[in-house]
Amino acid sequence: WDLWQKETDQVLWEIVSIGFCPPLHAQTHTHKHCLTTVVCMIAGKKLRLFHFLFEMLEDPGMAHCVSWVSASVGVFRFSARHKERVAELWGQRKGNRMPMTYQKMSRALRNYAHSGEIIKVKKKLTYQFSGHYLRVKLVSIFSCSMKVMNCGVLYSRLLSK
Repeated sequence: WDLWQKETDQVLWEIVSIGFCPPLHAQTHTHKHCLTTVVCMIAGKKLRLFHFLFEMLEDPGMAHCVSWVSASVGVFRFSARHKERVAELWGQRKGNRMPMTYQKMSRALRNYAHSGEIIKVKKKLTYQFSGHYLRVKLVSIFSCSMKVMNCGVLYSRLLSK
């Protein structure tokens, strides 16, 4: 446990000290998404678009860009006026040098449709997470919450440095 904690401490400090966690939108940034990203990076997982979209959908401050149509079945819709903003934020989060456009992001969504993770709904700008993905996401949220609880004190200590 001590070795894991020491390695985790070093990884977290490096991530925080290089400013790994850009805010989704500066005025309401709380480091919640940072901590999730940090935990996932420690586990060696790359952030994927559908995780990012789920995160955006859970953020009330982003409801003007993307919102749930029916959260219980995983249906969501992009705002026609602000869909480019979601793409921009996704590009920033990935660390792209060139700005991401909605057109490019929608290509990734179509690829998810081929794999069955996200389904295109017949309405304009509307998609649905697959039932399998929603079940996996719930397990992942629980698992991530446990990891966050385990290293929350460490992360708080690092942020206060």
